[in-house]
Amino acid sequence: MDRPDIPAEHLLLSPLSKGLPLAPVQALDPAAVRAEGWHALDDDLPYPLALLKESAIAHNSRWMAAFLRRFDACLAPHGKTTMSPALHRRQLADGAWGITAATAQQAAVMVAF
Repeated sequence: MDRPDIPAEHLLLSPLSKGLPLAPVQALDPAAVRAEGWHALDDDLPYPLALLKESAIAHNSRWMAAFLRRFDACLAPHGKTTMSPALHRRQLADGAWGITAATAQQAAVMVAF
């Protein structure tokens, strides 16, 4: 996520980010999260949380892209559920014309990423 137009502090995850423990966590680069050793099944992360399986995401990604092509459909999935830049990018690459948000704050976060 090398974006010179976005201040570096906006590219860090912090205790104020959705899904990270409140304390004692310093701001992290998203790529450094795995090194923290947190495990969702050990109650290391706050609820609610979702665990995503790459093989299922890849299957759904292929299926949705094929569906949109086959039916010449347009889709703008609701991004609020995940607030995940990686999933939003994937959905756009699969043919979504946009990602929707529920609030202006959510839209601003999506635009920043």
